Amino acid sequence: MPMVYYILVLCLLTLAGSETHVNSMVYDNVETTTTGIGIGRKKKNCQGKGLCVIGSDIKSITIEDRITIARLSFDKESLRSMFIARSDLSDFAVKEFFSGKSFEMEDGYNGTIIVKGNHYDIDIPKGYYPLYKQKTGFVIKFDSLQR
Repeated sequence: MPMVYYILVLCLLTLAGSETHVNSMVYDNVETTTTGIGIGRKKKNCQGKGLCVIGSDIKSITIEDRITIARLSFDKESLRSMFIARSDLSDFAVKEFFSGKSFEMEDGYNGTIIVKGNHYDIDIPKGYYPLYKQKTGFVIKFDSLQR
């Protein structure tokens, strides 16, 4: 029960905050933060495949089955990977976006996120990124574009 409460509070803080820096940690020169994301194409009002929103802008969109929470990992000011818990995804999202061997970005994503006062530019080019399935969720590795 305490874990469910913690996740709920984290969700509310992430969606309500003006800066995205909730639950930040540093592990071996990798900084992580948990924030809201929208799955879809930024240019198509979050329809299609990819990431349309990362961070506090999530509260400005209304795409119920495409909004979730992710743990982002940064290395030297760039996004390295993203973990999304299976329990935070709808069955539609799992089937549509996480059933293959890669995560597709139909459009690139550019944005900035603030983690513990540090600004990180997020630049994810269009393409396919390795998707690793774990028992508890999915990891997308943004440091290796596949195609």
